[in-house]
Order: sequence, then C-alpha cells, then structure tokens
Amino acid sequence: MPPIKKIKIFFLAAEAVPFVKVGGLGDVAGALPRYINQINNLNGESVIFDIRVALPYHPQIDQKFKKNGPIAIFPVYSLKEIFKVRVYCAVNKCLPIYLFDADPINNCLSVYSLNALDDGEKFTLFSKAALQFPEYIKWKPDILHVNDWHTSIAAYINQHSDTRKKIPYSVMTLHNLPFMGAGTESALTQFYITPSVDKDLPVWARTLPLPIGLASVDKIIAVSPNYAGEIQKKEVGCGLDSFFRSRDKSVEGILNGIDPIIWDPDNDPDIVLNFNKDNLHLRLENKRKIQNDMGFPLNDNAPLLVMVSRMDIQKGVDLVLDGLKLIADLPWQAVLLGSGDPILEAGSKKLEKTYPKKVKTILRFDSKLSHQLFAGSDILLMPSRYEPCGLTQMIAMRYGCVPVARKTGGIVDTIKAVPFRNKTGYLFKKPTSADLIAALKIAFDDFSQPSRWASIQKNAMSVDFSWNKSALEYACLYKELVYSKKEE
Repeated sequence: MPPIKKIKIFFLAAEAVPFVKVGGLGDVAGALPRYINQINNLNGESVIFDIRVALPYHPQIDQKFKKNGPIAIFPVYSLKEIFKVRVYCAVNKCLPIYLFDADPINNCLSVYSLNALDDGEKFTLFSKAALQFPEYIKWKPDILHVNDWHTSIAAYINQHSDTRKKIPYSVMTLHNLPFMGAGTESALTQFYITPSVDKDLPVWARTLPLPIGLASVDKIIAVSPNYAGEIQKKEVGCGLDSFFRSRDKSVEGILNGIDPIIWDPDNDPDIVLNFNKDNLHLRLENKRKIQNDMGFPLNDNAPLLVMVSRMDIQKGVDLVLDGLKLIADLPWQAVLLGSGDPILEAGSKKLEKTYPKKVKTILRFDSKLSHQLFAGSDILLMPSRYEPCGLTQMIAMRYGCVPVARKTGGIVDTIKAVPFRNKTGYLFKKPTSADLIAALKIAFDDFSQPSRWASIQKNAMSVDFSWNKSALEYACLYKELVYSKKEE
C-alpha cells in the first residue's frame, strides 16, 4: 500500500466566519479550509490535509478565547518598537484557528480602517507574526496560503526568509484586485520591508502589498475561471495585466462556493415557511411576509425585486436607482438592503421617498433579513461593474430568487442566460441602466407566465454551488505543488 500523503497548509486571512465577517472573504475563509480538511482521498490516493487558519484577533471577535491563556507569546520588531504578540487558539468544527493579538490589532475599532496607515501597521504586524508563529508550536507548514492585500505581504516576507524558516510553497487567492494596500507603504518600511525588485511588476507596484505578494507566490488563484482571464486584460487588470500575462502558467481560476447548510430554504430557521424546488408554492408565504413588513400592497402578481449589496459604485447601485425610475409605471416592488457610500445611501432613500409603495431602503447589514429576502423575493438585482466571483447570486439562486446580473467575472461562470429549458437567470452586457432594464423586462415577461417562471426557478435551485467541488480543486492544487516537485 502506498504511503499516505500529508500536506500542511497555513491559511492566513483578515476575516472568517463565524468569528468575524465584513465581506465575501469572511465566507470563503470560514468555509474553504473546513471542506479541504474533510478530503481524505484524491484520485485513489490517501491524503491527509492539516490546515490551520490564522486571523488577527480583532476586537469584534468574541474575547472568550483568551480564558485559557495564549499558546505562544513572542516579539515582533519594527524600526520604532517591539510588539508583544499573544496567540490564542479556537476551534471551528475541528479546524484550528489561531487568533493573533497585539496593540495595533486590538486598538483598531473596525476590521478595516479608513486610515490606510493603521491597516498597514496592523496587517503587516499580523503577517510577520504569523510567519514566526509555527516554530513556537513546532509545526512546519508545507504551503502558505494568503488572501488579498492584507496577508499578501506574508508571501513577500516568506520569499525572502532564510531557507530554514521559509515555508516551501505559497498560494494566493485573489478576491478583489483593485484593493492593493495603497497608502500603507510607510508602514511596510517600519517593519524592514524593502521594495520588490521583480522586473515583471510595474515600478509603481513594487512598494504595494498586493503586487509584491502576487510576485512572490507559486500559484495565483482568482476566485472564478472567468475572472482569471479578465485580470490579464487591460480593462480589468488594474495596471497589472502585463504582469499576469507574464505569469499566465501560474494563474488559475477556482470558483468560490457557498455553505449549503447555512443557505438552505428547506431548513432555514430565519424564514417564515420552508420550501424546496418540489413545493415551490410554499415560497409565496415568504413573499407576502416581506410585502407586509415593508408596507407594500399584497400582490402576488407584482415581481418583488431585491438588492442585497454593499452600497458601492462597483456593485452598480446607481444603475438600479436610475433604472427603476424608468419603469415606475410598471407593477413591481423593490427592497434595497445594504450600506456604504453616503451618496448612494441618500439616493436610495430618495427613491423610497418618491415611491413609498414600491421601494423600501434598509441601510444596514442584516443577516437574518437577507435570508428572508432571498426566500421571498422573485428577482435579484446584481448589475455589478465587476465581480470577481460573487456569492449573492449563488445564494439567491438556491432560494429560487432569479438573478438579473451584468455579464462579468464569476457571474458568467454561475448564471446560464440560455434558452428557456436550461435558463437560471438573465445577463446583460453594458453597465448602463438601459441594459439593466432591458434584461429586467425580459424577466418580467417570463414572470408573467407562472409555469415558465417556476421552471427557471427550479433550474436555478438545482445548481450545486457547494464548496465540495472548489475544495477538491484546491486540494489537487496543493498536492500538485508539494508532491510533483518531490517526485520529479
């Protein structure tokens, strides 16, 4: 019998459910490592994965994990001072989670600050501490897995470590390219981090955390196959398209997933009446509850639209605000849930004031309400200008809430706007209100035909977006990195 292969991965992220969540990264970091740890066989070979997750111990995280005391205490040096780092251990469904505590981390009032220098100091300290930590617990990872700019600096530091301390292989998952850590440069300098000399990087990028991290890893994983191609083009590459093209053999796309236990209309405790694709008629009670709660007239025949999103230009909120005015004479109702850009928040409230019986704006993050909106709304509005992967459309589809979305990034990989028999949603090409409304009118026409609409809903609910497939792809990538080199 061939020996069992064991692969140890140190997974660094700024956020992860159930500990702390701000955006989609939290969902990914909270789920992906757990699913990979459950894999024990790859193509007939026995494999053991030992993944451990590192997070900054943000003040927003429950402080109960400090009760048993730190499992390691050690210094991290900067030019100006010595930081005392304490590491605490938590467990999420058998997955070890290491929480890193130090003054720049616990002094921050939010996970992500509006002050770039504060974030630069916090995440650089965390990255340096994470790389020092394994030796204190006598654990030697095979792979360093970082996520976005907040932890990408760890890949750069690791690349320049001496052979004895270096983690042999490295992977970065790229969730959102435009956020590169601009404004943190002086914080990096304070921690003895010098500019990159990688000639494939533009000069302007050689002092920014994300680009120098990207240039330091063995594999760059975009969060959808389509996004992996888009970042190599000028329109989406944010000035790094030539760099990505120079590393095209190292760039791959693996679609994110969603947790089918958390997002399950048949067992969701947050919705009025549970349902599945075989008893879709029960879904109507969830719609009526939303209409009642929002002060809308009860109308089964008026499509109920929903947008659950950060209020941001990237998400195309402005396209929705302008577009709905163009069809104010049609029978529809809409709920906008989210917060962010004050201008877009004000615009959303103004739309509600103009059409109080058609529009309701709720300016907050509300997990329970989002479950209810997915379960009761007919159509999801997702007109993103760019969307590396997108989880909202996957969640909505699982609940029979049919997406009308812009054709970009991971949306292309998840929504089939094909002939009726296989259709799971609607796509439009240009980021304009006119294109959004044109697609929405087609959806309205299908909605007016109940049997046709139910078929589209069932198609959407039948798509498997669970983490199983994605976790398997990551597991194969890990194995290829570690063992292909060993067996050459």
